[in-house]
Amino acid sequence: MRLTSQMYRIGHSAQSLRREVAQQKLVRIRRGAYRDADEKISPEQEHLELVAVTVAQARAEVVISHVSAAVLHGLPVNRAWLDRAHVTVEGKQTHSSQRGLVVRHRAKQFEWLEIDGRRVTSMAQTVVDLCRRAMWRDGVALADAALRRGVTKPELQALVLAEPGRHHNRQVLAVIDFADERSESAGESHTRAVMFEAGLEMPELQAVFVDAEGELRTDFWWRERHVFGEFDGAVKYGRALRHGQSLEAVLRKERHREVRLQRLGEEPARFVWADLTPARVRRIVLDAFTLSARRAA
Repeated sequence: MRLTSQMYRIGHSAQSLRREVAQQKLVRIRRGAYRDADEKISPEQEHLELVAVTVAQARAEVVISHVSAAVLHGLPVNRAWLDRAHVTVEGKQTHSSQRGLVVRHRAKQFEWLEIDGRRVTSMAQTVVDLCRRAMWRDGVALADAALRRGVTKPELQALVLAEPGRHHNRQVLAVIDFADERSESAGESHTRAVMFEAGLEMPELQAVFVDAEGELRTDFWWRERHVFGEFDGAVKYGRALRHGQSLEAVLRKERHREVRLQRLGEEPARFVWADLTPARVRRIVLDAFTLSARRAA
């Protein structure tokens, strides 16, 4: 990433910059900042570039917040949120305004800390701020991840209750109450949140089974129904592939694991991202309940 002033120093002009952007040799991050077009980065990295430029060009000290802070903290965020940089400053009234690619928030009080020399809202503050605006399942994924990272429910609740009368306080407190650090990925969190939306019996998390080959752990378990649930996301298989296993070997190992659980009398319910609607999740779970009951009979 380079600022316009840096580009001028190495021989560019305003006209040459416009030409190279038009020729797709340069990417314009926002007014006053560019990146080489052949530099391949993730949407999260693109967002952090936008944040870095925003902070560098700010006329006063700002605190990186909301989705921008969540990316810096490594929390799971909806990529649809990454098109704007978010910063917060102190103000007498809580207020938000957008100008171009930047959303500027004002808040009477908020927690912040420094990460690599940059002011960023604390992880707990970031979760509370985003949960005021996020859909239920996105909020659950954020809160689950924060709890896994050591944030506590009392910390989150205290930040909400410190501002009585704020919009969506009840919604945020409901997310915090539902959150569970045992959810090990955003996919598991979203699946559990959709189960709740679908009105299903809520499962136990990370149940451990033991057979002759050793221990087995499942994402979800309906104890009385003898049904276990698994979320099959790219992260689960990608981790194995990065360690040198072939896709065929990974799938064979997962199938063997499922057979072991079935031998223990448990019926599987498997989910992928495309399944995560209340109607679809409800059908998968109820079908598994039915199959389990038939096996028991």
